[in-house]
Amino acid sequence: MAVSGARLALLWRGLTGAISGFLRSVELRAYIAILVVAGGAAVVGTAPAGGPTHTSVRQALFSVTSVLSTTGHTVTDWTEWGFGLQAMLVGLMAIGAMSGSAGGGFSVLRAVTMGGVVWREIVRQLDPARVRVVKIGRQTIGESVISRMVGFQILSVLFVMTGAVFLAGTGVDLVGAGAGAVSALSTVGPALCDLGPGRSMVSQSLGTQVTLMLLMAAGRLEIYPVARVGVAIGPTAQGLVGRVRTRSG
Repeated sequence: MAVSGARLALLWRGLTGAISGFLRSVELRAYIAILVVAGGAAVVGTAPAGGPTHTSVRQALFSVTSVLSTTGHTVTDWTEWGFGLQAMLVGLMAIGAMSGSAGGGFSVLRAVTMGGVVWREIVRQLDPARVRVVKIGRQTIGESVISRMVGFQILSVLFVMTGAVFLAGTGVDLVGAGAGAVSALSTVGPALCDLGPGRSMVSQSLGTQVTLMLLMAAGRLEIYPVARVGVAIGPTAQGLVGRVRTRSG
């Protein structure tokens, strides 16, 4: 699962002997760091009273790897974990795997870049005269790329908020609706509460199933193309409604 969440081109580069470029990848180092830190937090947070056991360690590491790589396999019900660990898992779902991998989510590269953008804006507020650029390793990220990433992030948040509202409207509890929207858009699968691991979707309402289906399709197809289709369909749908009203009138 960890390998499937890595960038395929980067893995090929490592297999063909370009080890130096493979190891210099900032996104790969960030991906591994997230796995290690989140896995360690899960191991500590799920340890029984007598200390971590083989089973608790395996289940914690497996769950973190499954969520970050957006594979979606489960070996334990993480809705029984502490609220902090559940929030961490939702954050991992939102980040997702590396760009150019088989996984979904916002991508580690975008998350690292957005972190650099946030830090730059903080520095600007403290020192407006200071000029600071966003870099990933030695590569400077252009403003046009940053604008597209910010737009992608805004669209992602809008999709999640809209999906959460629809899920809540179909009877899913509020926490489960928010986590379910994030999980579906990142193509993970299980989420929290009523949509947690081991819960059958058969018992969910038709509206819940349709909403999750649309979010999963949008997450797999990429958000920008779906948004473009929506923008193109909107005026057409309004025109059809107008014609129907005119004829009925």
